[in-house]
Amino acid sequence: MDLIDHIDSSKLWSMALVAAVYSVVRIIEAIGLWLRKTWAQWFAVLSGGIYIPLEVYEVVQHVTWPRVTVLTVNFGIVSFLLFVLQRDGKKKQLDS
Repeated sequence: MDLIDHIDSSKLWSMALVAAVYSVVRIIEAIGLWLRKTWAQWFAVLSGGIYIPLEVYEVVQHVTWPRVTVLTVNFGIVSFLLFVLQRDGKKKQLDS
């Protein structure tokens, strides 16, 4: 409730702008993945991996099952995406 009391119009517009940009970025990523574009796969790795340092920090600060679970799942997803990129890259090399 304290946070709500301290939000003014400019902060609200800033948060809305950040949310809109984030949404547009995720939509572009989703379309690229749907169309099976390599750049979108790399973008997905980066956009998922960018949270890992923060998640590690949170787990180090205070270990809880939800934090460990989120870190583990996100690390698994990013690892899988990297595996697929590597596998696809090898297939393209063999086809050339």
